[in-house]
Amino acid sequence: MAPQIFTATIGAGVQAHALAKRLIIEAGGVSYEDRDEFWPDGVQDPHRAIAEVDAIVWIYRPHLGAVVLGMTDYNYLYSDSVMQFAVRSKKPILHYTIRGDTETLAPSVMRRIARRHYVQSLAELELHLRDDLHDLMKGQVPFYDPDAPTIFLSYTHSDKPFARQLKTDLLLAGARVWIDEAEIGVGDSLIEKIAQGIDQTDFFAIILSPESVSSPWVKKELEIAMKLQIDGKPIKIMPLLHKSCSLPVFLEGLKYADFSKDYNQAFRELLKPLDLVGITDF
Repeated sequence: MAPQIFTATIGAGVQAHALAKRLIIEAGGVSYEDRDEFWPDGVQDPHRAIAEVDAIVWIYRPHLGAVVLGMTDYNYLYSDSVMQFAVRSKKPILHYTIRGDTETLAPSVMRRIARRHYVQSLAELELHLRDDLHDLMKGQVPFYDPDAPTIFLSYTHSDKPFARQLKTDLLLAGARVWIDEAEIGVGDSLIEKIAQGIDQTDFFAIILSPESVSSPWVKKELEIAMKLQIDGKPIKIMPLLHKSCSLPVFLEGLKYADFSKDYNQAFRELLKPLDLVGITDF
């Protein structure tokens, strides 16, 4: 079955939208807009569109001042929420910024999207989009940049709400996140999957609380990470203080991010060694 592709244009105009639709069809895809999902001034529900399609083409042109939006354009005021939803979907995103009359910083997560281009004209857009759609049809467009940092979250059950919030914010910042509830399936060996997960990540983040420092599973995960370090694997251990507690003796010499006092400040500190910037910083 031909993949369905949703095209979102933000300030890019009718020509850019028509170009994307034509190239999608030429590449063998199906343009979501052909489903008669439009009001006169745009798509009825972009969140629903993203949920139903296989991939997203996102074309953006920054403007100064007020902008007259065409029927193919989304309003700048809520385009960020739509993009965040697209990012959370983990579907392939082809992202293009057309040179406009101002320069704006895109959300940090866009720096980690595997296919992202800054183009000077519609002609240049066509060249990149045609090549990217060709690769998309062959299944060669991952969601994340393969060089994006991977972080393993070690936590205990009572800290799960915090771990989930951290996972979401890290994904939006452009990281790849290993968390047990997403990676371990029914029938899997817990210790085997955890050991594989830690071995395949760049950063081991241990969420510290009175409950986690006494958890046998968290202790075992930390032991695995430390053994990998001793064996020469370049994995960095990152203590994250969620609730005030006594630090394990082998973590006392490491700087920790203190989430117990100021989540946003601690999150910014966490992102520095990952070479990322949080989406809320723009």
